[in-house]
Amino acid sequence: MNAARMTASFAIVVGFVSAGCNDREATPAPAESPSSTAPSTLTVSELQPPEQENASKYSDVVFDPCTYVSDETIVRAGFDPASRERRDFVAEYTFFGCAFKSPTRELFLNSGNVAFDDQRRRYDDRGTASSLPPVNGRDAFLVVDPKDERTCITILRTTVGAVFVTSSLQDFHDAQAPCDGMSELVQIIEPTIGAEN
Repeated sequence: MNAARMTASFAIVVGFVSAGCNDREATPAPAESPSSTAPSTLTVSELQPPEQENASKYSDVVFDPCTYVSDETIVRAGFDPASRERRDFVAEYTFFGCAFKSPTRELFLNSGNVAFDDQRRRYDDRGTASSLPPVNGRDAFLVVDPKDERTCITILRTTVGAVFVTSSLQDFHDAQAPCDGMSELVQIIEPTIGAEN
């Protein structure tokens, strides 16, 4: 997928947060290691998350998909762990993001500190959200935007905000539907968030 398409997919995640924030994309430069309470599975320096610059109303993001989700989990989900790439957004609020590829799809995992209920209201206002049963006890909803026929998103509640699990078809003419296999994918990813998050 080209850079413009990847940027467009990531914009889905951060495009619905409060207006008026001083938005800028963080550089992928290495930052300090996560705190000792964060059980990072990947310690390569370039995979570590950037420093957070949250406004006081936002708690720090703890779950970092690029360092919490193991290669084995990504293989089980059907993606190539060697394609792992950071996709972070740091401003007054934070989204730690990670992208993965398979021959037919891309997976974007984004963990942010904008409240789950705020995210739900924004997608409800657009008419693109639908309820899902809890995933391993965690509140969730599905987002399917008719303007983006290649993308399916499940949003999961966390203690500080939400995790977005986004599956995007690489080929517009792919015979698959974007939400094919989404339930199984979310069931694989959700345990990596951690019950405490």
